[in-house]
Amino acid sequence: MSPQHDTDIQKVDRFDLGKGARALDNAYKVDGLITDGPGVNLFLIVTGCLPLTSYDPTYQALGLFHACWQGLVKGMVQAAVKRMQSEFSVNPAELVADIGPSVGPCCYKIDLKTEKYRETDKLTASNKVWIHSGNLILSTVVTILMSGSGSLPKTG
Repeated sequence: MSPQHDTDIQKVDRFDLGKGARALDNAYKVDGLITDGPGVNLFLIVTGCLPLTSYDPTYQALGLFHACWQGLVKGMVQAAVKRMQSEFSVNPAELVADIGPSVGPCCYKIDLKTEKYRETDKLTASNKVWIHSGNLILSTVVTILMSGSGSLPKTG
């Protein structure tokens, strides 16, 4: 997967094995991969952005998502849950989400007066807990959004 900072999600199966493994030019240009295929491993390269997994133990469906601030503003978490529901009939309340490591608030300074960051207000219209001293806390944003979707987020 080659992240695009958006909300596009690709369903993959055993026929996609190895795609993008040796070169990014043949990787899916999306921000999420989902599968219910046994033995299908999902792989994502992130730098400061947050990797997010979502798993449904009943349907054995797995999702791997690239959660950057742009994707979060555009609704990545909601798109991930909705796509897993439509493809695999998962119950959002049964999804278990895992939040991977990302850049911390010490290093993710945003200036809300800057045009490109104004849309971050869409993340949590009434809740500014995701910003601390002007620094964005990605894991808090995802935790808030996943909680609203019925999933059970874990940080780690």
